[in-house]
Amino acid sequence: MSHVIVRRLAMAPLLVVTVAAAVFFTARLLPGDPLERLVTEDTDPDFVPRLRRQMGLDRPAAVQFGMWLRGAVQGDWGESWISRRPVAALVAEALPNTLRLTVLAFAMRWTLAVIIGIAAALRHGRRSDWGLRTATLVVDALPAFVLGVLLQLVFAYGLQWLPADGMHALDAAGLDGFARWRDTLAHLCLPVLVLGIHHVATSARFVRAAVLEASTREHVLAARARGLSDRRVLLRHVLRNAMGPLVTLFALSLPGLVGGSLIVETLFSWPGMGRLTVGAAQAHDQPVLLAAVALVATLVVLSNLVADVVAAAVDPRQRREV
Repeated sequence: MSHVIVRRLAMAPLLVVTVAAAVFFTARLLPGDPLERLVTEDTDPDFVPRLRRQMGLDRPAAVQFGMWLRGAVQGDWGESWISRRPVAALVAEALPNTLRLTVLAFAMRWTLAVIIGIAAALRHGRRSDWGLRTATLVVDALPAFVLGVLLQLVFAYGLQWLPADGMHALDAAGLDGFARWRDTLAHLCLPVLVLGIHHVATSARFVRAAVLEASTREHVLAARARGLSDRRVLLRHVLRNAMGPLVTLFALSLPGLVGGSLIVETLFSWPGMGRLTVGAAQAHDQPVLLAAVALVATLVVLSNLVADVVAAAVDPRQRREV
């Protein structure tokens, strides 16, 4: 298995570069010139052409991408075309906020999915099984944007229990440690709730199917025949056999949460990677956009690798496939 892991790690940079190249050359097809945004009535007419030469934007596209790639390998992601700040600094500010949001949403999503999936599997064929799956499907069918707006209307504007958007209140700078932490937690509730319960039905159905499939295996049936309690059979035999495919889905769902944060962060004005990426795409801020895409692509590649390795560790039968 180790030689396969080494081969996949060697392929990872090529995949990331391929994704970044696709975004780079696609972005060049978009209409508009981002440097024109810097022009005002008092701007020197030679400012934009001079800036274009300084940034290397007058060179062929392949050369520009090669310059960016060489800098990225050396740890220099360039400078934002709009804010004129280092891209690394912008990412360093936004990434912790996205990680805070996605980690909490990931925990909520899979806690609910495991509970609902196991409960539905144990009640297979009953009305409660149908009811659980129907309820989660209704939530799953709502787009994240619609779900977020509905929760804002109910909890922020209707009941006024939670703030509607942002990361801190306007007076957060004057709050002490605990009060500031509580303020941040209150602002986290709605975006985490939207990101956490969205698509929970898909995960719950997968858990239900894995538990039902594991329940029909011979050693599980033999354990029941020996008179073991349902709880012991579930914990020691069913869930253990279901963990292989579930662990794989755990790891593969994390990039989806990061992608879903694009909509959620924009809706709730959360200052994370999603909002940074959307803003960069709208402003044609190519260095920021490329850095964000490269990070997400790296996360997807590593998540796939971790999923395979962990699944093989949990289920030895999969080791020959990794």
